[in-house]
Amino acid sequence: MKKLFIIAISAVTLSLLIVNCNKSTVPPANTFKDSITYNNKVYDVNTGLLEYYGKIKGSGFNIDLTLVSSGLTPVVVNGVVDSIKGTGNGINFEIFTTKSTSLDIGDYNFDASKTGAAGTFDYANTILDFNTVTQKGIDLDIKAGKVTIKQIASEYELNFSCTGVDGKSVTGYYKGSLQYYDNSSIMKSGKIKKLRKW
Repeated sequence: MKKLFIIAISAVTLSLLIVNCNKSTVPPANTFKDSITYNNKVYDVNTGLLEYYGKIKGSGFNIDLTLVSSGLTPVVVNGVVDSIKGTGNGINFEIFTTKSTSLDIGDYNFDASKTGAAGTFDYANTILDFNTVTQKGIDLDIKAGKVTIKQIASEYELNFSCTGVDGKSVTGYYKGSLQYYDNSSIMKSGKIKKLRKW
C-alpha cells in the first residue's frame, strides 16, 4: 500500500513538472512590439512615415523612413513634412529604393560610402525620451546596420538591427501603415533641413 502511494505521488509530481516545463518553453503569442531597443531599454513607437525626396545621387530614389512615438507630431505644411515636434522616441533612415512611391521589399544595408545605390541607407538617427524644443534626451547617429522590410497586404513589417556611434546596439520592430509624403518640391527649394527631422 505504501509503495502504491509513493508511486502515485511520484506520477503526480512528474506530471506537474512536465506541464510546467511545457508552459515555460512555449513562447507567448504576439511577442513583437512596435519599439526601439537601446541599452537594454525598450522605447515605444506607433506611427510610420515615408518622405520622398527624388533622386539626390546614385541610382536609387531617396525615401526617408521615420518611426515615431505618440509624443512626437509631424508638422505638415502644404502637404509635406516640414519637421517633427514634441517629446518622445523616433528613428529616421535615409533609404534608397528602385521606386519613387514605396519601399522595395528586402534588406537595406548601411552604406558608409554614400553611393545612393538602391538597397542601401546612408544615414540614420534615433532620438529617445527626446524633447525637440530643449534638445534634451538621447540623440544618437547610427554607424552600421541593416533594415529588413516585408509587406503583408497594405501593411509593412520592419525589423532593424543597427549600431550607434557609441558602439551600442539599436534594434527595433514596427508593423503597420506608413503615411507617404512627397517632399521633393521642398528639397529642390532647399527649405527643409535634410537629414535632421527634429
